[in-house]
Amino acid sequence: MKIAISAKGNTPASQVAPYSGQDAGFIIYDSDNFGFTCLDDSTRNGPLQANSNPSAQLFVDAGIDVLVVAGIALEAAHVLGRSGIRIYECISATVWEAIQALKLNILQAVDDGSARLDCGEISIK
Repeated sequence: MKIAISAKGNTPASQVAPYSGQDAGFIIYDSDNFGFTCLDDSTRNGPLQANSNPSAQLFVDAGIDVLVVAGIALEAAHVLGRSGIRIYECISATVWEAIQALKLNILQAVDDGSARLDCGEISIK
């Protein structure tokens, strides 16, 4: 499974960032080979909108199954969701903490109406 995490940096120690469709950096974690890469989103022009899905296509082309963000606009969530990408929200955490929270099945999907989870307060060893 490939997990894209919107991040404020390019390492697993970077903080999870909100995804507004602009200026987002993504760290990709591949659970099959336990590797990290960065997704180049520089080919996109402007914000992600409901009637335009170049970012969704970028994720689909990269084989992304899951997106983890600290926040996401409803329109962007709909576009990505229609592409088959599950979206989870995790605030106040590093990329690595968010991945561990996802593996432990303690993150809630954005589309299930649940409250935000501050996964940075979870003790993960």
